[in-house]
Amino acid sequence: MSPSRTLTRIRPRINQVATPFEEMEKEEEKEKEKDDSDWTAVEGGFLPRIGRRKQQMHPLITEVSTLEDYKAEVVDCEEQIVVVKFYSTWCRSCKAMAPLYKKLANSLSDNPNIKFVQVPVTQHNTLLHQGLGIPSVPFGHIYHKQGGLVEELKIKKQDFGDFKDVLQSYVDGSCNTDLAP
Repeated sequence: MSPSRTLTRIRPRINQVATPFEEMEKEEEKEKEKDDSDWTAVEGGFLPRIGRRKQQMHPLITEVSTLEDYKAEVVDCEEQIVVVKFYSTWCRSCKAMAPLYKKLANSLSDNPNIKFVQVPVTQHNTLLHQGLGIPSVPFGHIYHKQGGLVEELKIKKQDFGDFKDVLQSYVDGSCNTDLAP
């Protein structure tokens, strides 16, 4: 019997023996991924996960990172008003105002005519930011279905109150001209 014929007969047997171990590893990985228990494994035992909120079916804020996603979520959307936050993960000012933006989205979540979107600056979407004329981060856009881009504002923590007031004027259906940029 030639050595090549011997290898072809042995190889299927080796695969049959190795397959259960590979399947066990895959099953363990799947279990880790779908672990939704109320306990966290730590050295020496487990700790309860207290105060952990279940994720909502529809997120309050949609994250967009490509031009195609931006068009789908902002330009072609069905909502009357779309609020867009441009930010960077390394920006301290962006981190400081992030809870305010989330709180604003949460407070208006019962209104089906408003959609919140955020666009992070990455090396892959810098042209999107440049094309939209984003001068700095954090920066906000408010789009109205009938008027397109209606507001462009800085949304740093100290400026966020003005941004919130401008957005509220569009939600109420009025145009507040007292707010100066």
